[in-house]
Amino acid sequence: MVSGKHWSRRGFASLVGMALWFGALRGEAAQNVRVQVDQKGDFLLIGNTLGYDCQLIGGNPPPAPVVGTVGACGNNAADSGIDILWRSDSPMAGQAEASTGITVANARSTAILNIPAGATVTHAYLYWSATRSSAGADTTATLDRPGGFTQDLTATQSYTSTQNSYQSVADITAIVQAQGSGAYRVSGVDVENPVGQGVNDETTFAGWWMVVLYERASDPPRNLTIFDGFDIVASANPQNVTLSGFLVPPAFADARLGVVAFEGDTTVSGDSFSFDGMQLTNVLNPADNFFNRTRSNLGSAVTVVGDLPQLDGTAGSYAGMDMDIVDITAQLTAGQTSAPISATSVGDQYWLAGFVTSIPTFKPAFSTSTKTAVDVNGGALLPGDQVEYTIVVTNTGNDTAINTVLTDPIPMGVSYVPGSIAIVSGPNAGMKTDAKSDDQGEYDAGTNTVRIRLGIGATGAVGGTMLYGETTTVRFRVTVNQDASGTINNQATITAAGQQGAPADETPTDGNGSGNGEPPTPIVIDQCASNANCMAPTPVCNVAGTPNTCVECVTDATCGGATPKCNVATNTCTCVPFGMEVCDGIDNDCNGTIDDGFNVGMACSAGVGACMSVGTFVCIDGSTSACDAFPGMPGTETCNNVDDDCDGETDEGFDVGTACSVGVGACMATGVLACDAMGNTACDATPGTPGVEVCGDGIDNNCDGTTDMGCQDSDGDGLPDDVEIELGTNPSDPDSDDDGKLDGADNCPLIGNSDQKDIDGDGTGDVCDEDADGDDVPNTDDNCVFQSNPEQEDGDGDEIGDACDPDVDSDGDGVANPFDNCPAQANSDQKDVDGDRFGDACDPDTNVDPPTNDAGEDGILDDNCPYAVNPDQEDLDEDGIGDTCDADQDGDGLPNDIDPCPLDARSSCPNPAGEVEACACRTAGTARPLDHSAFWLALGLALYGARRRLRPRR
Repeated sequence: MVSGKHWSRRGFASLVGMALWFGALRGEAAQNVRVQVDQKGDFLLIGNTLGYDCQLIGGNPPPAPVVGTVGACGNNAADSGIDILWRSDSPMAGQAEASTGITVANARSTAILNIPAGATVTHAYLYWSATRSSAGADTTATLDRPGGFTQDLTATQSYTSTQNSYQSVADITAIVQAQGSGAYRVSGVDVENPVGQGVNDETTFAGWWMVVLYERASDPPRNLTIFDGFDIVASANPQNVTLSGFLVPPAFADARLGVVAFEGDTTVSGDSFSFDGMQLTNVLNPADNFFNRTRSNLGSAVTVVGDLPQLDGTAGSYAGMDMDIVDITAQLTAGQTSAPISATSVGDQYWLAGFVTSIPTFKPAFSTSTKTAVDVNGGALLPGDQVEYTIVVTNTGNDTAINTVLTDPIPMGVSYVPGSIAIVSGPNAGMKTDAKSDDQGEYDAGTNTVRIRLGIGATGAVGGTMLYGETTTVRFRVTVNQDASGTINNQATITAAGQQGAPADETPTDGNGSGNGEPPTPIVIDQCASNANCMAPTPVCNVAGTPNTCVECVTDATCGGATPKCNVATNTCTCVPFGMEVCDGIDNDCNGTIDDGFNVGMACSAGVGACMSVGTFVCIDGSTSACDAFPGMPGTETCNNVDDDCDGETDEGFDVGTACSVGVGACMATGVLACDAMGNTACDATPGTPGVEVCGDGIDNNCDGTTDMGCQDSDGDGLPDDVEIELGTNPSDPDSDDDGKLDGADNCPLIGNSDQKDIDGDGTGDVCDEDADGDDVPNTDDNCVFQSNPEQEDGDGDEIGDACDPDVDSDGDGVANPFDNCPAQANSDQKDVDGDRFGDACDPDTNVDPPTNDAGEDGILDDNCPYAVNPDQEDLDEDGIGDTCDADQDGDGLPNDIDPCPLDARSSCPNPAGEVEACACRTAGTARPLDHSAFWLALGLALYGARRRLRPRR
């Protein structure tokens, strides 16, 4: 994408020389060039004070405001500083008031800007200045229009000086270009509060000013320069600046100088302002009291309707500031290229805030020269495309240009197209080579620069002349590099001197045509022309912006799934919940799963057999999903291992899998019926190879269907004679054991068994079978010959296996299992204490109380009296034997039946009288009457036993 707009300016094109020197005071900031331009146009100067001085002059107050009301002034009105502050649009819109009630925070004033018809603003700066209660500059202020815009400003530069004074400046070019003519109101300026200070202050001030440079085709060329600083001017401390960079034409008029100063006085004289050595003066600005609180233009007081307060511009009306435009035409002479400016004082002191010069100049001007760019390939500007730059150079000045040369550095991102330089119109028109010196054009590969010498008489070494009003057009091409992106700016420079003596000056080309300023010419590299130039994850070409870019989406149509919504601000697909999940291919509830609950995407099939087709589950409507496969059409069933008719059965009617055999005799082989290549069935077995018939082996060796073909069978019993001889049967007796069965069909041909009983079904009759029951235990060792019992279990040891024992006694205790109360544990006495039909030997609870003999089944008895009822399990001596069945309940070694205190282990009673009848255990209710004879008998037995144990053996 190509545009013809960008930035630059011929500002600072003229060389400014300044000779500045200072006196004893060094806190001030010297005057600097803010901007200097040569253009057809002029400057505008507006502003207003923020304070009012109530001091009486000769008994009279200052000039009354045209619009504005002055209220109470306070008690310190005898000084020359401001005493109260102004507030515009107060108490009502279009009014202004000043009084002790207006605070610093509420102070504001307004000025009207009137831009001439046909003029274009090129530069605009706002300055605010005051004395503060402490050192330092206020770097912020607010600029607004009542009922319109409001803009908070931050200073681009600030100056400070003595007595806590300062000045700040902000570039407001863009604001004024956008807002144009009308009211501009300034507030938020920090100033020491003049109300109630308690002392007189001669230097308190606050105010603001605005300077605007404009361009207008109908105006003559002028050199416009803005100086700013914050220089204190006092006795022995003048300020001097030398202005240069202009050439005064032979005939000229209307040279002007605008000057702004703070804290001039009407009552103190001795201050002057000089240009080119001559003191400036007029009716309002005396030569010895130039800065006297006036606002004037060429000697006339300025009062502007809409200013708030609206002051009359006469001496003393602008408290604390001066804003004057004076005529300096008489101070200039034809051909002059510089002039000194001086501010002095012998009695008063003031701060020189800035000045503006407007001096007619005599020189060529190329400020309207334009540069445009065109994409030769058309459409979107993509890497690899060629761009053609066209530069129209016009001298709009008032002098002939000499040695006119156009220089154009090729920017990064593009490459010069060799042989593309051409002068399209004007002197020396035609294609130019890239080589140096052979014609007016050249490409310097070392500096990557195109250079074209213009005008009449231009050669390969020097530029030619261009009359004022003359135009020439040139062009050349570049190729956009493959890695280029974004915006690429390009700007050429025209260098020329004036035939009448104006020094060589450089002017940049204008890239925005009739727009403000002279910016470079941009080309914007597009990332794509269509979706074909983009790929995932940014597959869409967004042509709505500049440049075209590859993005994820521009509408919902290119989104879907988990991120169905296009955020048009970021051109990204996002998920915005908009209800419960439905089956539509979109994550409606934004939980990260698309169509959850509908099995979408899962494999599925339709139909069976040859009709089966595979697919996946897809959405049918918002609430249903189904398999997207469609079954095929059924065919006729054939024998091919396929369900041709799609009924769920394969090869039905062809008996596939049925057992079959091929061949006879020794050649017979078994298999199953299977489909053959013709769609029929055949047995899949392969018959063996016939051999030589062996007589008497009972086998059809040659596979002809006859066994032992040619062998002698005298008795016709089905066994050849030689086989009967081998078996021991009679070749002449068809039933050798006379059991009614021919020998050839008898499973025991030598032992009669007309019933042919064969329990194990092994083809050998039981009467002649060495293992009749087939349990791999020979009959001679088998404890159940006719009942299979390979483990030979015999619980009662009677040599009759349990499997066939008619009277089983598993534990061998002499009691048959049906009658044994512990069939698995020997207990011939069949004792059952609790009568529950479980013998004590195997009863888990031999009594009827709750504890079981081994409740934990850990082999440890739990019932401390397993054969006596004691549900409370009391055990006084804690010996593990319950009191109910314990012969010595208190554990004192005396049996219960002879222990006078069977429940008290003490051997004697502590009664002082020694009366057993009154011993403690009886008192406790644990004794019984003492049988003295039993006691002594027990004691005698115990002593006798001890004696016997101590007697030595013989």
